[in-house]
Amino acid sequence: MRKVTLLLLMFATSMALASAYIPSSETSSGRLYGNLVDGYYYLLNTGKAICLLSGLFLTFGGVYQYSQHRKDPVYVPFSKVLVMFVCAVCAFVLAYMPGVQL
Repeated sequence: MRKVTLLLLMFATSMALASAYIPSSETSSGRLYGNLVDGYYYLLNTGKAICLLSGLFLTFGGVYQYSQHRKDPVYVPFSKVLVMFVCAVCAFVLAYMPGVQL
């Protein structure tokens, strides 16, 4: 898994560097690199949307689980509610991470 992630990261970095040095309007390979980099930004936007939706669903799920916990604390432990809220916060933070410029 680490090798695949490393290879994808190296590929994306090389495409970003190549698109910076090869203008997309002059050569066909430059247009290819430009399209690949655009696809990378679409992938980042998709990841951001997935994180936002996951955070939203985890928040609503946490509220529902908390209401169930209030009715019967034995049936739904508070740790489950707490973990859902912590995961929702992590998803929102990941979506709005300041290091990623979208």
